Parts: sequence; C-alpha cells; structure tokens
Amino acid sequence: MKQPILLKRVLILYITFFSSLLMAQSGIAIPGWILKNGEEIKGNIYVENWYKNPEYIYFSSNDGKKLSYTASTIEKFGTDDGEHLYISYEINIDITHKSNLSLEEREKLEDVVFLKVLQEGEADLYFFNDKNANSHFFTTKSDQALELLIYASKPTQVGEKKIMQTDEAYKVQLDIKFRDCESIKEQIAQTSYNAKSLNKLFKAYLDCKNVEPNYSINYSKNHIYHGPQLGLAMTQTSARLEPHPNLGIADFGNKLTPRLGYFFIFNRGSKLAKYAIRFSVNYGILNISGLETVNFVPLSGIEPYDVTYDVNMKFHNVHVKGGFQYYVSRGTNKPYIFGDLGVAGIVNTAINEVHQATLRFGMTSEETLIAYDRVKSIRYAADGGFGFARNRIFLELGVEWDNGISPYAAYPDQNLSYFFTAGYSLH
Repeated sequence: MKQPILLKRVLILYITFFSSLLMAQSGIAIPGWILKNGEEIKGNIYVENWYKNPEYIYFSSNDGKKLSYTASTIEKFGTDDGEHLYISYEINIDITHKSNLSLEEREKLEDVVFLKVLQEGEADLYFFNDKNANSHFFTTKSDQALELLIYASKPTQVGEKKIMQTDEAYKVQLDIKFRDCESIKEQIAQTSYNAKSLNKLFKAYLDCKNVEPNYSINYSKNHIYHGPQLGLAMTQTSARLEPHPNLGIADFGNKLTPRLGYFFIFNRGSKLAKYAIRFSVNYGILNISGLETVNFVPLSGIEPYDVTYDVNMKFHNVHVKGGFQYYVSRGTNKPYIFGDLGVAGIVNTAINEVHQATLRFGMTSEETLIAYDRVKSIRYAADGGFGFARNRIFLELGVEWDNGISPYAAYPDQNLSYFFTAGYSLH
C-alpha cells in the first residue's frame, strides 16, 4: 500500500508545483519591442494567449521594469522573430455569436484594440478574433481609413423554409479596392474569408504592383518544439520467471518508477495548427528488490499460488515512440490528446545473480535457487492520454503499455504504466 500512497503524494506535489508555475505566468518572455508615442522601445513581451487578440500585454524594457499596456496606450508591438505583429486601431463591429438575433439584441464592440497584422505595405490586411470566436478582417490602402471586410450569415425565408444566406460583400469591396490590378479579378471571386486565403490574395496584388510588403505573416513555415521531459510512473509489471518461464506469469504489482526523456513536436504550416506529429525517447528504471511475495498465475488449469522471491533486479527500460497530437483548442493555452506507437528495449543489469525463491503450494513449500543472466528484450509499446501546453511547458497524463514481441520474450512479459510528465520546450 505504500507505493500508491507515495505516488499520490508525489503527483500532488508535481501538479501543485506546475499549476502554480502556470498560473503565475503572464506568458513566456519573448524578445520584442513596442511603439509608444512614436518611439520604439526594445525589451521583452509577455502575452498569455497569442491566438486571441490580446486585450493587454506585459512589457519589460532593458531596465527590467515590467508594465502592462493596452491598445490605447501604445501604437504597435511585435516580436523580434517576426512571428507576431500587432497594431492599435479603434473599431466598431458586431460580435454577436448567434446570427438570428434582432438588431436590438445584437452585441457590439466599440473600442481601441490590438489587430494582428497579416500583411503591411502597399495594402494592409489585419485580423481580429473577438471573445465569441468570430473572425473579422480589416484592410487599409495608402491613406484610406480602416475598412471592415464584410462577411455575414443571416436567416432568410424562402417559401416555407428558412435558410442561412451568406453575404460575401467583402469580395465586392476587394474588387473595388484592387480595381487597378485586373489580373487578380478572378482570384478575388475565389478567395475565402479566412486568413490564409486573404493573405494569398493580398500577396498577389503586391506581385501585380511589383512591390514587396513591409511585413507578411508566413503560413508555410514549419515549427519544431523539442526539449527534456521529467516525470513519474506507477508501473504494474508481470514477468515470466525461471526456472519454468512457460508455466505461468508472476505479477509483481505496482512499482513507482522515475522517467527521463526528450520530446520532439512537429507542426506543419503554423504554430496554431490543430494537428502535430510527435516523437519521444523515454528512459526509466524499474527496480524490484527485497522480499517480494507475488501472485503466480499458471498457464495451465492449476489454481494461482503465492511465490516469495528474495530478488534484486533492476530493469533499464528505453522507449522510442512516434505518434500524433490533436489540439482541442488552439492558442498559447492548448489542451490536447495524444497517442504514440513504438518499440521498447529492456536490459536487466543483474548478471549471474542467484536468488532464493520459496514456492508455496497450499500447506507445503519448496525452496529453489534461481539464476539470472543479463537479459535483453525488444518489445512494442503504445501510449495515449491527455496533455496541456502553455507557452513552452507541456504537461501530460496518460497510460502506457508495452509487451514482448513473441509469447516467449525475455521478462518482464508486460508493463502497464500510468504516468505524469512535464516537458519544457527549448524552441
């Protein structure tokens, strides 16, 4: 009973520590700059969620003083790596989530906000994601005022049926705005109301005008996160033991095992991608020592019996796995589910050790000497579970199973582990 209690206490400490760490953060520091009263100031930017347009940011200049800024106090901010650029504008838009509400019921937003810059130059394209997850795109050109690109769905009565009718007024707006470039007229008609499609159109316009943008977001860039992992697992192990490995399986119960690893997460196209490919290498030590009374389950029809082993075995377990992540929601705070499949290698460091085993059959017992040599085993492994990513920290809780490739593979016959790991991305 001590092992489960110990695991529970350690998990509580782990979760408490990392929860407080996550709650205390206002975002990971990213080198960047702000534009305030026309002056560019270098320092570090802290943003909790890069996917939603931030209502405010924390910024510390080189003197180390950390202050909060809203869109009404600074004109612009960006990161040195070019991943993020925001500009302040006053907007007045409809942010109602439901499209069938009356004009009186609809929700409006009139405020100075941070707009995400998708493209800036001869023609500017900005993006705003409101609190109801509605997407809004804005554009300016030369000295023209900020203009909302209009896209809306509304219920329309057609005979006895009510259907949703789409208003793609943005295409008419763009046709007028880009009338000095006839070659992209057909592309305007095929442009969808999303960031990638609109950005592609704006790039085509600049190509038509033979000018380069001052800034353009890159949607084709691949992102790789990688870093160390540290965690604990409660492992239930079953082994086929000498001298009669084919007669039955000994269940050694639950063992608390530490694990150390390294992970790679590959997002194709954008840091905000829904899917990611992952690879990981994990190393753990399964230690079985002392007087162990285990339940021995024969493969034949004999009733299970207890076996007492005086053992000193240490298994070095290495897992190499690859799989996928699916983000339930995107942004800096990203819960996700994951699954992996791979191989595991187990090496027992006990070399020619002799162990005393007392086999009890009902009221009788028999003593025998059991000798082990160094054991190597190649196995297959799989895992799955839930994770949470915030900025550079990845927390995962899951279950892992590995088994021998053949029924007569070297022991342990199988491991079932419940694990909790914390990883930190160096990228």
